[in-house]
Amino acid sequence: MEYIVGNVDFFGRNFNVDSRVLIPRVDSEVLIETTLNQIVPLILKRNGVTNLSQLDRPLRIMEIGVGSGCLLITLLLELEKIGLQKVRAFGIDKSEGALKVATLNAQNLIPKYMELAGKDLKELEFIQHDIFKDDDWIHKDLEMDLIISNPPYIPTNVVQNELDKDVSTHEPHMALDGGLDGFDFYNYLLVDNVLSSKYNLNGHCVMEVGYDQANSLRERIINSRSSLQFLGTAKDLSGYERVVMVETKI
Repeated sequence: MEYIVGNVDFFGRNFNVDSRVLIPRVDSEVLIETTLNQIVPLILKRNGVTNLSQLDRPLRIMEIGVGSGCLLITLLLELEKIGLQKVRAFGIDKSEGALKVATLNAQNLIPKYMELAGKDLKELEFIQHDIFKDDDWIHKDLEMDLIISNPPYIPTNVVQNELDKDVSTHEPHMALDGGLDGFDFYNYLLVDNVLSSKYNLNGHCVMEVGYDQANSLRERIINSRSSLQFLGTAKDLSGYERVVMVETKI
């Protein structure tokens, strides 16, 4: 239905969607709420301030697998409400089509973020990038304060054989398929420490996970040699642990 109508409500805002992106689910709103309620206070503490307006430099935020842009755009708007004045945000995705949808949503909802700011830099950039390729990340000189992601986490066999027909037929498999056990992205980014080594995370990461994946991911992170420290989880409206939080060790 959402593809036919061409838009969907997410966190009280209207986002354009088509077959190039996943349809945003209400469960993903937990990632936004968790970031605002649990991670923002930690960001303030790490930076020695009591309000986002007191930051003396732009807060650097990245979303990996930006899709329609609903998560990143919503987060930027909600952070602005509570005082954020300076930001540099990056939405990356392998899909050129998804980036076009995200750009359209940003132009509709936060056009000022897409304009050139000081030193010819945009506050919000959408960049085509495959995280699994060895090419250098173009902003490797920048430390990221916050990385968010709702990566593909459904096992390949489930994507191919067990998904609801409407999902498997119409939604992009690239945004669903998380590999043999569904953990390809988590293992690469969190367990193998790529968030720190490649994307220069120096702060916090919030990721959505499948309804039955949080415990396993917790153990994988704790038992790894990653520079990331497991912080905790947050539950969705059905009581499933759907968000995992980590931070770089200080």
